[in-house]
Amino acid sequence: MLDQVVSELASRQYGCFSRLQALGAGADDRVISRRLAARRWLQAAPGVYALAGCPGSWLRQLWIAYLDVGPHAVVSHEAAARLHRLPLFAAGPRAVLTVPHGDHERAGPCLVHQSTDLRPEQVVSVDGLPVTSIPRTYADLAAISPAARFERSVDMAASERRLVIGELAALYQELSRPGKRGMKLLGHVVGYRGAGYVPPNSELERWMRRAIELAGVRQPRFEAPLPWRPTAERRVDGLWEPERVIVEGDGRRWHERRDAMLDDRRRDRDAQNHQYRIYRFLWEELRYGQEAVAQCLREALGTAAA
Repeated sequence: MLDQVVSELASRQYGCFSRLQALGAGADDRVISRRLAARRWLQAAPGVYALAGCPGSWLRQLWIAYLDVGPHAVVSHEAAARLHRLPLFAAGPRAVLTVPHGDHERAGPCLVHQSTDLRPEQVVSVDGLPVTSIPRTYADLAAISPAARFERSVDMAASERRLVIGELAALYQELSRPGKRGMKLLGHVVGYRGAGYVPPNSELERWMRRAIELAGVRQPRFEAPLPWRPTAERRVDGLWEPERVIVEGDGRRWHERRDAMLDDRRRDRDAQNHQYRIYRFLWEELRYGQEAVAQCLREALGTAAA
């Protein structure tokens, strides 16, 4: 009976179980010692056992770390990002956990952070493990990630509708305090992505938005309908309505540009007929000449360089 209960338990935990779980299933110290001596159970960590014959994996190591640290631990940071399959963070190399303040941090195969502000509503279940929610995971990642990688991942997750920028902004307001790591980056990211923000869905759009940010001008309305034909399916990349300025990025190859040139010219003439100025930038300009693009936009919008 004991072996059946432990086997069923371990099958949900990648072949692992804790000493406390074994005791709860009816084992005692003598039974545990006999199982270990017979190698029916293997010592995976202090107070953590594994059934013989179970294959190793990253998830197995994560379960061992969680059972070792204890039921108060929560999978977080890079490990949470990997479990959530967040863009650009899908290959966290080690188990990372967060525990209430007062526990010991540890390095090595398992990294344990302490926290005073992780609330129950910021924790979800993934594969049976308690894991920080996607917004909370991003708040934690802001403290350890390169800015460009972090921003791009946020935009990709928002574009995939896996992250609501408003929820991340609310979490920033809750967590922000002097000295808390990552809050400067997180504040910048949510501050730039305000109400009505449309995340870019391509590298070309990301380069364009960086050029707009570099220009020091206010954000346009992204993915806006044609002002003179709002019911049309066609959208423009960016629209500054008061100044009647439109910006478009062109990521097409040369032969594709040539084939689409007639359609582009028609749209440009429509814009001119309705007193709109349209600025088109090729991907080469947006990728390698962002300062020149930024200066052009400053002049188009009548804004002095910051």
